[in-house]
Amino acid sequence: MKKRLSLGLDFGTNSVRALLTNVANGKELATAVYEHETGQAGIILDPQDPNLARQNPADYVVGTEVVVKVLLAEARKVDNAFSATDIIGIGVDTTGSTPLPVDRHGTPLSFKPEFKDNPNAQAWLWKDHTAYAEAAMITELAARVHPEYLAKCGGTYSSEWFFSKLLHCLRQDPRVFEAAYSWVECCDYIPGLLTGITDPLQMKRSRCAAGHKAMFNENWGGLPSKEFLSRLDPKLGELRSRLYEKTYTSDKEAGKLAPEWADRLGLPAKIPVAVGAGPTGGGYSNFGTAQRAMCGTKEETFRPNPEGHKIYQELYKLYAQLHDAFGTKQWSGKMYNVMKDLLAIRDRQRKHDSEAYYGQKKKEK
Repeated sequence: MKKRLSLGLDFGTNSVRALLTNVANGKELATAVYEHETGQAGIILDPQDPNLARQNPADYVVGTEVVVKVLLAEARKVDNAFSATDIIGIGVDTTGSTPLPVDRHGTPLSFKPEFKDNPNAQAWLWKDHTAYAEAAMITELAARVHPEYLAKCGGTYSSEWFFSKLLHCLRQDPRVFEAAYSWVECCDYIPGLLTGITDPLQMKRSRCAAGHKAMFNENWGGLPSKEFLSRLDPKLGELRSRLYEKTYTSDKEAGKLAPEWADRLGLPAKIPVAVGAGPTGGGYSNFGTAQRAMCGTKEETFRPNPEGHKIYQELYKLYAQLHDAFGTKQWSGKMYNVMKDLLAIRDRQRKHDSEAYYGQKKKEK
């Protein structure tokens, strides 16, 4: 029987990873990795600003071609009968929120000579925290006039997310902001590139990236209102009509592999390419829905352990402390207590487990 394989592309912080999987049994056939070439370990940094972290979209283009060719070569080594015609679909997963400014045709501004060396015209990597002040502005305004915008993201909008980054670009580098016809997430750019649907108004946008990261919800008409965005800055409000009105989950098709990319990758044209996914589950409303759509549900019930929950709460507070301090002045020299507290939790838990174990042994005797 003819094999049916899926090709997965994962665009991470430092590299592009590719995977061929047999959809009948989930077994891996081959893997490949391409390390991003630009910057330090694939990240464009600024020694004067520890909050800045960008990526070169050109690495996505080169990386896609290189990693797929290596993947196909590996598959042929493993299985002499392998054929690229066995591949029935392509899935894309990326970091997020990693938006990039594009022109009317969906071409990244960083591909243009005048913006080639400008970090603000590159992709704003998920871990870029330069927009911390703008995130605070968005949180404060939303809490006052549209608290529902914050209801799905824990009550605080992050400097890592879409509108914080766009607003920071507008305030810091209006030349880049005004040159951008639109902004697209990395997980939307890659499927658009592969399918040839690069028009920002035509490409299918990922619900995964749009959800809490861009405060998208159909209950209030999709993205935050033009009025709300205009109160942050009138130009941000004007941009809304050049973003998107609809979003799609990653079980939907973004389009078919375009002939140009089929030739570049050594694949048959018209392979379905899925709508992109970010690192939070493909845009499904909850984990159960995602699990049923992707792999079925097991008839098992897991009950929370109250003692374990207490430890989790302690660990979460420490994580939040680390996360909120990352890239700020707090980070340098003031986080030593976190490791101290982690070790204390570890030692306390080991003691508890040991006492419980020997206590049980005494009962058995």
